[in-house]
Amino acid sequence: MLYFKLFESTKLKEFSVLQKHKIINLAVKKSREDFPINIQKRLLVIFGVSFCPALIIYLLMGFELSFAFLVVSICILNIKVANDETPSIEPYLEKAIDQYDEEKKK
Repeated sequence: MLYFKLFESTKLKEFSVLQKHKIINLAVKKSREDFPINIQKRLLVIFGVSFCPALIIYLLMGFELSFAFLVVSICILNIKVANDETPSIEPYLEKAIDQYDEEKKK
C-alpha cells in the first residue's frame, strides 16, 4: 500500500523510516478493524478498469501494449485507492504511535 501522506505526517517527524513503517502498518491494521476492505468491489473495479481494457487492447494491438497498459493502470489504481483511504486512516495514527511507544518500552 502506498500511503504517501501518512509517511510525511508531522506526527511522525521524530521517528526513523523503519519506525514510520511500523507505525503506519499498525494504524492500517486498526483502521481495517473498523473499515474492512470490500474484496468484491475491489476486484470488480480492477477487472473493469484494468483487465477488460487490457483484453481489448490485446485483441486489437498485441501483447506488449496490453501488458504495459495493465501494469500502468494497476499502478494508477493503487495510488488512487491509497489516496482515497488515507483520510480514514489518519485518525488511527495517534493510537498507533501510542501503541508503538508501549511496545518499545517493553
